[in-house]
Amino acid sequence: MLQGRFPKTDVQLYIKSHQHQLAVTTWASDFNALTGSITLFSGTVTQKPLPGATMFAAVGAATEASARIWGMELAPLRVNTVVPGIIATPVSPSLMGNDGAAQAQAGFAEALPVGRIGTPEDVAHAVEFLIANSFVSGISLVVDCGHRLI
Repeated sequence: MLQGRFPKTDVQLYIKSHQHQLAVTTWASDFNALTGSITLFSGTVTQKPLPGATMFAAVGAATEASARIWGMELAPLRVNTVVPGIIATPVSPSLMGNDGAAQAQAGFAEALPVGRIGTPEDVAHAVEFLIANSFVSGISLVVDCGHRLI
């Protein structure tokens, strides 16, 4: 069984993360009744492999697949997923290793086609689009500054 090959915390993360996505969708669907929008989050690790990120990719892929199914099951309520790439947040340094975070972010920015890493505002614009556009349901909207292209 694979569980022995992965840190137990990673397996627990997978289980809890997907349970939370399900709980939030169930709760939100009760409030939105027949109309509205639910926006979930994944990450580009579902589309661009990153060694050591198996459980993050599994959670993200499960979220994206679930959103497509829920988009059908809960219709006309719309369910979509935002798939952010590298985003500069206060948490970013701890994810990249505090000491080399600034250098890592600069390297990513230089490599990306748009010449910068994403901002929380970039992600917020994607969420706004999904909420506002009543003709969009069941999609995974990638907001990655072209990261999948490199």
